[in-house]
Amino acid sequence: MTKKEKTKLIVWSCIGVAVLAAILLFFFMPRRGDKLLRLPDAESVYGLYMVDSTVTPYGSSHFYDVNSTTTNAGLVQEYYDLLARTKLYFVNTTGGVKYYADEPNTGELFIVYIWCDNALKPVTFRTDGVVYYGNFSYRIKDDALLSEYLAFFERIKAASDAEGTTSGNIPQEQFDAYQQLFDAPSWYAQAVASPFTDRAVNLNNMFYDGLSYDENGVPVYGGFVTAADGDEWAWVQENVPGATETDVSRLPRDGMYQVLRDTLYGETPIPDDLAPEGWTYWDKTDCWYHAHGDTGINSVTLSYASLDGGGTGYFQFENAFGQICSIGFVLGQTEADAGHVYLRYCIAQ
Repeated sequence: MTKKEKTKLIVWSCIGVAVLAAILLFFFMPRRGDKLLRLPDAESVYGLYMVDSTVTPYGSSHFYDVNSTTTNAGLVQEYYDLLARTKLYFVNTTGGVKYYADEPNTGELFIVYIWCDNALKPVTFRTDGVVYYGNFSYRIKDDALLSEYLAFFERIKAASDAEGTTSGNIPQEQFDAYQQLFDAPSWYAQAVASPFTDRAVNLNNMFYDGLSYDENGVPVYGGFVTAADGDEWAWVQENVPGATETDVSRLPRDGMYQVLRDTLYGETPIPDDLAPEGWTYWDKTDCWYHAHGDTGINSVTLSYASLDGGGTGYFQFENAFGQICSIGFVLGQTEADAGHVYLRYCIAQ
């Protein structure tokens, strides 16, 4: 080996060692919570939104969620202080939240969102100290600090209850104008998923909303049967009424059942013979099909509205199951979209 080759080998070896060391430092050196999240200035934060979720065999269950929202600036600052004192130790690359291995029916997740103009990824805390952020999991090893977090989450819920006892801060005239947005045929009402409507719930209305669902129950926009689907397209054209004139949505049985678990049934067994009325079933694909040219309208009767000075707020209504639902929204901030209402979520407590 020539001197030049030896030098080149040494240089590349040093680079390799440096890269490996950097990777090890990235994963195994503790990360400070506030540095990891790259928090915005506390003064620019409207408040905190937290989902207290129970873990079921199917994952995090929306059926048992309790949602809390607070605009208490003191609690925002307390959260910032907790994160600044938190050392997070790398555990794993998760690809998303993983659930408790033991006693999956009793696990609890606290999912905390920072409420500001630029949406931040939520941080998910488990009661055993595991923390999820993005595609990575970390651990809080300080038991005393973990206890502080758990007590802090209870204060968020208490503050949300206290702030929610008011009747809202929107004038009646403006409240009535918002209500009109959620009366058919407003497109705003379309964004409220059918299981969260305060009208009678049926499977046809629940899935007749311009969406398709994949086998995991995840909504798929534009998930329709097309000519590229070959035999399925030919079967649909021949057997689904209206298929030759309009789009045809595909609804896999597994996807429908997962949506029902998440929104209505929880861990209660789902009847085997459930089927959306008016849909055509094909046993070869284990899917239902429905042709339509418009979306379903899901109206709600608002009971509460709150709006802060930054143009962010939320509506509430009671759905057909007696659950209080929150619809988060942001008002348009430019001259072009002034008066527009942008819906961010609809979640049942």
